[in-house]
Formats: sequence, C-alpha cells, structure tokens
Amino acid sequence: EGLSTRTAASSDEIQLRIDPIHEDLDDQITGLHKKITMLKG
Repeated sequence: EGLSTRTAASSDEIQLRIDPIHEDLDDQITGLHKKITMLKG
C-alpha cells in the first residue's frame, strides 16, 4: 500500500510539472508528425 501511495503522489507531481509546458509538447509532437508524414510520402 505504501508503494502505491507513493506512485500516485509522484504521478500527480509529474502531471503538475507537465501541464505548464503542455503547449510546447503539442507543438513538438505536431512537428514530429509532419516530419514523419514527409518521410513516408
């Protein structure tokens, strides 16, 4: 039980840290999709 509680707490912390830069991640992912599409095309 102690381990699962720690995991839940750490995952919550990770989500909070990711939120502020989420838009940047979306831009990077969109860019990667465009590159992959170009490579496949």
